[in-house]
Amino acid sequence: MEYRTLELNLTSAKVLKDVNRPSWEEEDLFSEMGLYVVVSLPGNNEEFKTPVDRSGGTDPEWNFPIKFTFEESLLQQDRLTLQMKLCYDHHTETHIIGEVHVSLSQLVDLNTPENLFFNHVSYLLREQSSGCPKGILDFFYKFGEKFTSRVKNFPTPSPGARST
Repeated sequence: MEYRTLELNLTSAKVLKDVNRPSWEEEDLFSEMGLYVVVSLPGNNEEFKTPVDRSGGTDPEWNFPIKFTFEESLLQQDRLTLQMKLCYDHHTETHIIGEVHVSLSQLVDLNTPENLFFNHVSYLLREQSSGCPKGILDFFYKFGEKFTSRVKNFPTPSPGARST
């Protein structure tokens, strides 16, 4: 079975101002609560969370590296979608400001074979329920080379052994 890695570096976000809230109030809220991103690749059973940025207000920065390993066949079938949620915690609840869903196939298409360095992309953060724009999320990414993982051999049954 072939595998590949995806290296990410979540660098920053820019949250759009809420026109119904004074800008100073929004800055205070996000500085007090702090913003972070939760990143997952469904089907991979891994989830990463950036550190909380309490000083960036509506322009948080993380510079947070992440590495996923996935099956190449799932990439070829366009069955892998990177999910990133910009969040803050208030009291005991997690609030999602906006999220980004990116097909890994799309990132592969943007990646040129001769590009040995990280690619920079920006994606629009959208509110889950309404789809309204909530900000922009910036990150760098790079795909690793394909590799094969050995399948573990099962023990050979001894002569005369029966399966149950």
